[in-house]
Amino acid sequence: MKADCLETGLVAGDVAVRKPQAVAAAAHPFDTRDNAFDLIRLVAALAVIYGHAFYLVRPTPARDPIAVLFPFTYSGALAVDVFFLISGIFVTRSFVVSRNPLAFAAKRMARIFPALALFGAVVAVLLALFATRAPLDFLLSPLPWVYASNTAVLKITYKIPGVFEANTLAGVISGSLWTLLAEFRLYVLVLVMGLLGALTIPARHILILGVIIAFAANGKFFEFVGDARVAPSVFMFLAGMASYVYRHTIPVTLLHVGTLLATTLMTSGEIHKLCFYAFVYALVIWLGCLRLPAALRIRNDYSYGIYLYAFPLQQIFALHLPDSGPYLNFALSAVAAICCAIPSWHLVEKPWIHSVHGAVAGRWPERRQWLYLGIPVLCFAVALIGTQFGSPAREAAYLRAQQVAAPAAP
Repeated sequence: MKADCLETGLVAGDVAVRKPQAVAAAAHPFDTRDNAFDLIRLVAALAVIYGHAFYLVRPTPARDPIAVLFPFTYSGALAVDVFFLISGIFVTRSFVVSRNPLAFAAKRMARIFPALALFGAVVAVLLALFATRAPLDFLLSPLPWVYASNTAVLKITYKIPGVFEANTLAGVISGSLWTLLAEFRLYVLVLVMGLLGALTIPARHILILGVIIAFAANGKFFEFVGDARVAPSVFMFLAGMASYVYRHTIPVTLLHVGTLLATTLMTSGEIHKLCFYAFVYALVIWLGCLRLPAALRIRNDYSYGIYLYAFPLQQIFALHLPDSGPYLNFALSAVAAICCAIPSWHLVEKPWIHSVHGAVAGRWPERRQWLYLGIPVLCFAVALIGTQFGSPAREAAYLRAQQVAAPAAP
């Protein structure tokens, strides 16, 4: 996910902010705000919604065009691969410009967990309002709060009894969150490689990358990251790391993009797959390094919030409009996810990121910022209280109501 956002730009405390103007003008696009990666990430977040829409509503003749052209993937999976590629670039950069490993770890934690704490609590309320027949019983039971508290610490809970059980994809609440655990473990890999000097000494990077690929070949590396489902995304993340390490020596040009596209179209089998992902890699790097006009630059990164909220919102729309078709589901869910992502960014994500960056640079948050910093803490506290003190009687009443409302089995 794509989940690493402000690192694409420069914030207070980054060394590049203090460079002289002449040096900054010659800086690589990875090291400036003068790039298109935030825009690509926003498009990728919407592409995840688009790809999932074909699988969350009742079957229609409409098909995902990416899945038609390239049967080994689909729009949603490809967008996640793009997220991982961009994350590999800028998480690597984050370590390189951080003052020490603890500063890097603090920035990574601030990027993922505060928004997750808010997300878990908000989704619990959304499920009560729009996915249950007994909202009050649901909220006063421990079920939604176990989900919320687990989500806040990346202990992913995919199902709550009685929720979305009549949907096409039955019971699944947050089908996208499994990628966050893989990404978090890749942050650990960046930390280890950084401590070994592999992010600043190219020779060490090649050696360690070779070891990783060897472990990946027999599946051992994927046991650490998650499972084989993330293989393309993991390799994209590794490619992103390498892109940053060798950013001044291995440029990507439009000629490379065109050559890889032609090679993709002329090959088949496993070579075709390999060329396809190489083409996607080159296309994203080339597009991302373009210098956009000021009007097209993304000033607020809503992509993480969109990614988090999209799946449960799509399931809610699929529950109430099962025959809506993928395009309407996509449109409604995209608008709703953006509406959730905007306050998530401004009230939680951005204040936490800025505050942690400021603390790393020796500046503590201003007094008014503490209100924003307390929002995810309060959400997590509410979830823990609900987990401990939720009423089993209310849970039983909710489950009875859901059973009565459930359609008869065919």
